[in-house]
Amino acid sequence: VLVQDLGRANMAAQGVSLSGALDHGNFKLANRIVGNRPGTPALEIAPAGFSFKAIGRGVMAFTGAPAAASVTSANGVVANIAFNTPIALDDGDVVSLLAPPSGTRSYLAIRGGFVVEPVLGSGATDTLAQIGPLALGAGARVAVNSGNVKVPVLPGEQPAFAMPKADEIVTLDIYLGPRTD
Repeated sequence: VLVQDLGRANMAAQGVSLSGALDHGNFKLANRIVGNRPGTPALEIAPAGFSFKAIGRGVMAFTGAPAAASVTSANGVVANIAFNTPIALDDGDVVSLLAPPSGTRSYLAIRGGFVVEPVLGSGATDTLAQIGPLALGAGARVAVNSGNVKVPVLPGEQPAFAMPKADEIVTLDIYLGPRTD
């Protein structure tokens, strides 16, 4: 699980790649759903199980590679939740996401965004250059910006395209970069 934003544009001359969210469309969609600006830091989740406990109240949305997700309230009530929809969280709620059957990245946006210290103008994790926030592991805590957000939460949107399944063949355009070796 990585903290990402839209990356570090115009830094290639200094040897720093763009990095940022792999799927800009679903990253921006997650932020739009919860009322954030498009580049607000969110979490990029690789295809594996993931869960977190909410401390305080908030609004979240999952987008990207669709997977079964649920919220278990502090009193033990379990509710399945949908992707591309704003979800209200109460203090103590535990959110769980299973591995997706298709696609490779899911995104979690929280209203207000995650608080990270920018490095070279971005809050994105660049694993190759080893800059930006560290990958999140078990027990990690990430603060949420509780500032006054004045953009409405969207009631739900459709994804830009259907995610390919593991057995499907996908043709990608590849553009060689400065580190082709």
